[in-house]
Amino acid sequence: MRLLHEVYEELRATPEGDVGPLQSILRDLLEGPRGNLRDLSDRFTDAGLGKVMASWIHNGPNLPITTAELREILGDERTRDFATLAGMPERELLWSLAQHLPRVIDRMTPEGELRLQ
Repeated sequence: MRLLHEVYEELRATPEGDVGPLQSILRDLLEGPRGNLRDLSDRFTDAGLGKVMASWIHNGPNLPITTAELREILGDERTRDFATLAGMPERELLWSLAQHLPRVIDRMTPEGELRLQ
């Protein structure tokens, strides 16, 4: 599994790669005090969306996720906290995460497997 900072560098080189406002949120979700990629994957599974997360991890096309599904996975309190941290409205935060999270996770797992570091 690739490190998140490597993924940021790779994404910056793409036209749609500006994850700047989301970096601290992604770090908290994927490598920080609020959990890691395995924890997030478990949340997707618990919400009945394991197939979506699996598509991001495994090779092949990434299934989309809606802002409502992300809110369910994150919870209202965490969504509010992340929106405050990013300095953006909750709706905008969820939309940005829905756009970027699949690509970030896909690039973190280039071997198509979720492994612990």
